[in-house]
Amino acid sequence: MAQMGFFDLSDRYVSLDANKDPLVEIDTVVPWEEFRPALERVWRKSDVDRKSRAGCQADGRSADVQGAGS
Repeated sequence: MAQMGFFDLSDRYVSLDANKDPLVEIDTVVPWEEFRPALERVWRKSDVDRKSRAGCQADGRSADVQGAGS
């Protein structure tokens, strides 16, 4: 598989929009914030249950790593 070019991603988005991308329609219809509490109860582990704070957090933030950027 070849590496994507500079405009490939934007061209892909234009193509999806032109072809009525179903994910765009779903995003406009589904009230995501109403589901957030239920999803967090199911998918988030408490700090006690987690083995490590490393990795991506459920809300998209990454954990601070000691020594990173110092």
